[in-house]
Amino acid sequence: MIPSKLAAIATVAFCLATPARAATCPAVTFAPTSLTITDWNPLGTAAVTATITATVAASASYSSIQVILVDNETGTTRIGVAGPEYNAVNGSTVISYPSGTVASSTTAPRTNLDNKNATPITLNLTVRGNTDLTDYVGGMEIAEQLRYSATCYKGGNGSNAPDSDTNVPAGPNVKVVVPKVISLQSASAVPLNFNNFTALSDTANIVLKSTSSINVLVSTQYGTTSSNQMVLAGVTAPYPTNTVIPYALTLNGTSIFKNTQLLNQTRGGQAGITYPLRLTLPNAPAGKVAGDYADTITLTLSAGS
Repeated sequence: MIPSKLAAIATVAFCLATPARAATCPAVTFAPTSLTITDWNPLGTAAVTATITATVAASASYSSIQVILVDNETGTTRIGVAGPEYNAVNGSTVISYPSGTVASSTTAPRTNLDNKNATPITLNLTVRGNTDLTDYVGGMEIAEQLRYSATCYKGGNGSNAPDSDTNVPAGPNVKVVVPKVISLQSASAVPLNFNNFTALSDTANIVLKSTSSINVLVSTQYGTTSSNQMVLAGVTAPYPTNTVIPYALTLNGTSIFKNTQLLNQTRGGQAGITYPLRLTLPNAPAGKVAGDYADTITLTLSAGS
């Protein structure tokens, strides 16, 4: 008898093992989530500092963490692409870096973590003074959603290798609102002196910078809403004709009197602008009482629309 053949079919199952994922750092949140800075003056060089709290969730896996803020651009850290420069520190150590930086490659301090309670980290973010003299317009808003990088460690503050590294777009949103401000560059009190009337006109140049257009309100000590005059020292109202000297007054070519309002005059910008204040006598005074004649002209400047 011819033995029957036995056929055996072996089923081979192929299993692709999923590699174990390294644990990620505990969650880091920021307060405030949106930081708005309204008192930064682009016409000056003073910096403005605000505090941000980074809170790290409790962790049973890690004993310490490094946290840095990461800009969205390479090079200098700025708010937005071309906004003011900023830096952030943890204590005295800088923890703000250009795009692509990971915490483990920096000297950012390590903060010990708690396995039961969240751990706060205080960060101070400083918007630097406008030392590069960029011309910002009042009312504009410059914002950036910062990223952060966190590196976690399992060995306290020892020199062990980092166990996890993340770089996520969930840092604080920082916004700078450029204020409408004016900076007077010339002296606050400017004399216009006719001496013995050897000249019939004199000009004071008012130099200023501004982030917005400028409103001007004129006030004079002795003038009216339609005429200007100097008065002899020591004389009281009503002033005799022989104790007053009339004059014409213009600011940047526009005639002005008491209570004149000039609205939305040209913005000074970062480069500055000069407004000539010109006082002119119609003719050499005659028939006036000898003595010193004067008037006080006050220009009140405010930001325009």
